[in-house]
Amino acid sequence: MNQWTEDLISVESARTLDGLFVQRVHRSGESVAYRHFDRPGKAWVDVSWQQMADQVARWQDALAAESLHPGDRVAVLLRNGPEWVAFDQAAMGLGLVVVPLYTDDRPDNVAYILRDAAVKLLLIQDLGRWKRLAPAVEEEGA
Repeated sequence: MNQWTEDLISVESARTLDGLFVQRVHRSGESVAYRHFDRPGKAWVDVSWQQMADQVARWQDALAAESLHPGDRVAVLLRNGPEWVAFDQAAMGLGLVVVPLYTDDRPDNVAYILRDAAVKLLLIQDLGRWKRLAPAVEEEGA
């Protein structure tokens, strides 16, 4: 066995992606789960499984406060990074359906997807992006 196979979690044991995440946090809490580049700090940052679990729990609290139900669709319009992963994992853990959106897609395409998928919540990168998207969302009736 090597470091990659000695602590495998079986599909039968995990059952779901959320189950896999929970078991990995339990087994490897302080190990590095993700590494990303922090542009403002100009440095690589490690995120442990436990730190990610804490972020996921905060997102789950926030999503639960929105009165969403399993099967509801939530969209994410973020650049790649740990925030995207945490939101995605939190939504899956609550039984929500994640609708990923391309950050460089045209506003009218995004608005169409939001309406067509019956998205109930959109997580967006920043106010500037929302200002570019809002007119198309209003026009589309999303």
